[in-house]
Amino acid sequence: MKIKFGNHFIDIVWFSFYQMPRMRSTQIMLGILLLVVGYTSGDIVSQASLSLFGKVVVFIVVVLSLFLALIMINFLSLAFTHLVSSHSRLLVRSEKRMEISESGMIAETEMGRSEMNWSGIEKIHQTRKYILIYISDKAAIVIPKRCFDSQVQAENFYSYLHQCWEKK
Repeated sequence: MKIKFGNHFIDIVWFSFYQMPRMRSTQIMLGILLLVVGYTSGDIVSQASLSLFGKVVVFIVVVLSLFLALIMINFLSLAFTHLVSSHSRLLVRSEKRMEISESGMIAETEMGRSEMNWSGIEKIHQTRKYILIYISDKAAIVIPKRCFDSQVQAENFYSYLHQCWEKK
């Protein structure tokens, strides 16, 4: 089964925000960050003359503000990398062709060709808008479902993809 697709910058940003909270390293960092911020802001807020509800609200606002700041830093670093890297721009903008068979998959772009056996694919997942072929726990081939003519065609592709992968 063959498909052609392309990614937009927003697809890459979406995958980054989708994958980041699911990574063990991010979860550990956020846990440590929450403990440090919680301890620090808890100590400061406990000295303030606020009700318990006010102290909880201030604590939540501080933690959420820090979390949003981390998200913005991630977005800005992605945008900066995309803007300065011609390789990244070429990879995002170029049309990708993929052929799926029971023996594996072949992916082609303007930059080259790559063949993978199913044993090299870590997992396959789909969301409402994307089909994800994980080549590691942090990296995936992001196939937008908009590249298919219909939702049924996307579902058929995902079913065949998953069926081939399970046989590995």
